[in-house]
Amino acid sequence: MDNDYNSETGKGDLVYDLRQTRAKILERKLDHIDILWIQNDYASCFEALTNLKVWINHQLDEKERKEYETIYSNAITIINKHSAAFNKQDTRKESVNAIKYALTTLLEWMLDKMEDHAMFGTKEEEQGLF
Repeated sequence: MDNDYNSETGKGDLVYDLRQTRAKILERKLDHIDILWIQNDYASCFEALTNLKVWINHQLDEKERKEYETIYSNAITIINKHSAAFNKQDTRKESVNAIKYALTTLLEWMLDKMEDHAMFGTKEEEQGLF
C-alpha cells in the first residue's frame, strides 16, 4: 500500500496509520509525564510512568522486561524510603532528589527502549513519524 497521505487517492497503509496513531498516543503520555514532572507531582508521575510501561511492554524482550523489573523495584525501594517526599510532605533536598533520581532512571530507561525499538518509526522507513 501507499504511505503517501498527500496523494490524490487519499489511501494509505493501515500498519503505517496504526503506528502513527500509537506514536501520537505515546506523545500525549510523554507530554502528560512532563507536565506532572514540572508540577513536582511525583505520585501521579510514577503512576503515569507505570502506565507508559504498559504501552511499550509488547516491544520488550524477556531480558529487557527483567531489566525493567530491577529498575522498577529500585524505584519502589526509594519511594518507600522517602515516602513523605513522594507525597510532597517532605521538602528536604536529599529526599526530593532521591525521588527525582528514581523517576528519572525509570523514564530514561523507557525512552531508551522506545528508541531502541523504533516506536516512533525511523526516518528511512516511516516517513512522517518524526
